[in-house]
Amino acid sequence: MQNNTSVFGVEFSNITIDELVKKILLKEMSFKIIATPNVDHIVRLHESGEFKAAYKGVDVFVNDSRVLKKLSHYIGKPIRSLIPGSDLTRLLIENINGKDLKVCFIGGSSQTVEKIVNDYKLISCLLYTSPSPRDGLLSRMPSSA
Repeated sequence: MQNNTSVFGVEFSNITIDELVKKILLKEMSFKIIATPNVDHIVRLHESGEFKAAYKGVDVFVNDSRVLKKLSHYIGKPIRSLIPGSDLTRLLIENINGKDLKVCFIGGSSQTVEKIVNDYKLISCLLYTSPSPRDGLLSRMPSSA
């Protein structure tokens, strides 16, 4: 099941979570950036030029929202998959097992990401936090040996 559904201004992949995780871990897909839009993202996509510009760099979109899935069926352009970003992240991290894959967390605290890096023996990891006067934009997390 891997056709795409174009709806709400986004081209959603209908890949299953298991297929996506397998393709990422085996490096069978050429994409680098995966977005998991929810309703808030769709609203911001249509209201913010900055948000829309950021979405232009995304290689694959997978649906993160039961609401979007239901609405898409209602308007006759069904999104068939549902892949919450938190589930995708958990499955990827649990299955990396020391593979040399680069992981970039967007959001979250440096303490949480450091714990994940250490617990799951991630080799290459970045943390991106939203710009604010007290935050850095990009922090390289220590890799565990």
